[in-house]
Amino acid sequence: MKIQELLELGKNELSVLEEGALEARLLLEYTLDCDHHYIILNGEERLEDDLIDRYITCIQERKANKPIQYIMGLHGFYNLVLKVTTDTLIPRQETEILVEFILENIQDTDKLLMDIGTGTGCIPIAICNEKPAINAVGVDISKEALEVATYNSSMYELEEQITFINSNLFAGIDSSYYDTVDILVSNPPYIPTEVIRTLDAQVKDYEPLLALDGGDDGLDYYKLISKEAKRYLADQGLIVFEVGHDQGEAVIQILKAYGYTSPGMIQDLSGVYRVVYATMNKI
Repeated sequence: MKIQELLELGKNELSVLEEGALEARLLLEYTLDCDHHYIILNGEERLEDDLIDRYITCIQERKANKPIQYIMGLHGFYNLVLKVTTDTLIPRQETEILVEFILENIQDTDKLLMDIGTGTGCIPIAICNEKPAINAVGVDISKEALEVATYNSSMYELEEQITFINSNLFAGIDSSYYDTVDILVSNPPYIPTEVIRTLDAQVKDYEPLLALDGGDDGLDYYKLISKEAKRYLADQGLIVFEVGHDQGEAVIQILKAYGYTSPGMIQDLSGVYRVVYATMNKI
């Protein structure tokens, strides 16, 4: 089978998807380890059976709702290309807004950032890649996720800047970090338990449940993190959360209840509040 014929087969198979034609091409580029121009210029080239079989397997996985990022094992995030697996959430555009906010509000001086529930490590990696003076700690309960985060960190030679800790929230974080964290950030599980079963199959069937389920009202982890983070934040330290589309005000009230001040919210491009922040005053 020729390259162009295989591409047309993929497009037909994925025609029911909104971006099926694009995804068919991306999966072919992934299979052949080439770029778009190669496919255009070499459409008449005949392929070996093993490459054809590999591509058809990718197409069938995508038809079964497996996210294309998990099939290819890669995802673009804030000018980076990161490894992703089914042990990690796929980083979202909303998280880029959180990263942008932190970069705009952090000086090019020695600061410590802590990311609770780091997953792929996308937040500390994106920030440390832009700010060489920043050091970061990425925390996750999943050892498998931390393996992915460590790999991603090494791809950008950030091993000296980022430390990863296997811990259930703060349980395994040493007291030596008390009063030292300048920015504590988290994109915690925030989907209400009953809502998970209504999610798109790409999410509920493939992304890790541990990173999705935020309890009955979706706010469990905001409460837990806000309470414990006070020990770790330095005076005037900033706490920053990514939140669900309708959770901004509720999370601000949680932060106020735990003594944080000067809360605020950041909108996404659709005008939805997706980032909440506040300050911890200790003196």
